[in-house]
Amino acid sequence: MKQQLWARLNLPLTLDFYTQAIHYDTVALSYNLLLKYLSFEKIPGLSKNNIPATPIFPVDHIFCISDPKRTDRRLNVQSIFDYLKMKVEYIPAINPEVDPLALEMSARTKSGLSPSAVGCWVAHLKVWRSVVEKGYGTILVLEDDIDISYNIERLLRKAISVLNSSKNKYYNATSPGEWGWDLLYPGHCSYDEDKFSWLDESFKQLRYAYTPICTHGYVASRSGAQKLIKLFSELGEQPVDMAIANNGVSVGRTLKIFSFWPPAINQRRDIYSKDPGLRDTIFLAPEDSTYDRMKELGVPFYSDEAMDAIRL
Repeated sequence: MKQQLWARLNLPLTLDFYTQAIHYDTVALSYNLLLKYLSFEKIPGLSKNNIPATPIFPVDHIFCISDPKRTDRRLNVQSIFDYLKMKVEYIPAINPEVDPLALEMSARTKSGLSPSAVGCWVAHLKVWRSVVEKGYGTILVLEDDIDISYNIERLLRKAISVLNSSKNKYYNATSPGEWGWDLLYPGHCSYDEDKFSWLDESFKQLRYAYTPICTHGYVASRSGAQKLIKLFSELGEQPVDMAIANNGVSVGRTLKIFSFWPPAINQRRDIYSKDPGLRDTIFLAPEDSTYDRMKELGVPFYSDEAMDAIRL
């Protein structure tokens, strides 16, 4: 059992511990772990395994871009993924000073972007390329500082169903191979996503997008990934989230973009104590927060703080 637990986290550890009890019930998965002599040899490289998404999830694959140095984020978000039964492929955040693609792109284009912005751009570009290379139809892309609505599976299933119907004004029933949407933002940092109309009166949370900035939670169709690669294979003057928003529905319709209002995937600066500032409502809990639900039910998290407390 201990091998199964740590295999999900993909953390190479030197340890001697035993599990005191692992109990499943209909309300929550709870772990009682007694760990001894725990020490990290090094921060791990992130999983490169192509792990399929949970079959009930309405996308072909789920990626999470994660900073290998931030084990607090990785352990926390993995707790949420496990609770939601989400199978996720981790993509390492890019170090633009050593990554070959980042170096190549930076040499071709003097964009003036910060190293972190270049790294973010290249990490997302690699995800989009994998959609085309591996033949995925739709993917969910996440970052590692998030909280997710407990109802995310149902919300995404409903949204994608509406997008693939005549309720979407871009849907073309006579061209089945032509997608009626490129990007869906269930997560974003924008206060303006209520400006445009909803598509379906029975699901008003789904709207035509305005400017859904941030890249911590979005769904891309295959057509969307193909367009993103074409548009953003060279670095621009803006961070990648702003570059995408400026090619979206609100300004020229190069990309067919949709969003949730309110968002169902949020960055949580109150969870990650090492991340300063940004405590307004967009950066707090989504409706029916999985993190808050787990806390209320007493479901333990894999956390840096908990490990610090037991490390000898």
